[in-house]
Amino acid sequence: MNACYCGSRECSVGLKHRSPWGTVQIVRCSSCGAYRTADMPTPEQVAELYGGDAIYRPPTEEDYAAKKRRFSAIAAEIRSSGTVAGRMLEIGCNAGYALEAFKEQGWDVTGCEHNGSTADYARRRVGSRIVRSLAELDPDVRFDLILLSHVLEHIVEPMPFLKELTGRLRPGGALYLLVPNYGSLFVRHLYRNNWSGYLPCSMSGTSTHTPSGDCWR
Repeated sequence: MNACYCGSRECSVGLKHRSPWGTVQIVRCSSCGAYRTADMPTPEQVAELYGGDAIYRPPTEEDYAAKKRRFSAIAAEIRSSGTVAGRMLEIGCNAGYALEAFKEQGWDVTGCEHNGSTADYARRRVGSRIVRSLAELDPDVRFDLILLSHVLEHIVEPMPFLKELTGRLRPGGALYLLVPNYGSLFVRHLYRNNWSGYLPCSMSGTSTHTPSGDCWR
């Protein structure tokens, strides 16, 4: 059993849940209460899940427009807080709908996306730089805002990753995080066995675990 993000190895009995993608197994940390996968994925499973098109593929025009509207509202919310548009980085930018929404509101946007087909779509659609990993960025470049929308729960080691991201911020810069809520009323009572927030490691059906520490409380 892998250690939790807090370092503890004490956890509850594994719980199995169904999802549109297959069956997954999660456990709850007895120390901090975080829900996480029973076992971490192998590098091969990570490459299969995030590099292929089983889940991540270019959206329809309707889906793109709907997601862009949601991020336009987020960009407006950030602006209303007094934040001035500057340089923005999105980790896991997918097809670029958030990047386009922020770009239209004056931000200089850069994306980071592992999936090749959605990254290519974002480059064509948004016309901004899309890299495959942070290592491709100049080590001296800094951002006023770094956005992670439903990305953090896919990171096997989130604490070192967040530390790396804070080093990419300019003084006064901010991280904006969106994560699924496993403990919400909707998930616990309505979507418990049919929630797309659960992803099996392998889309071929050879594994029954979530891809990472999916679904924090």
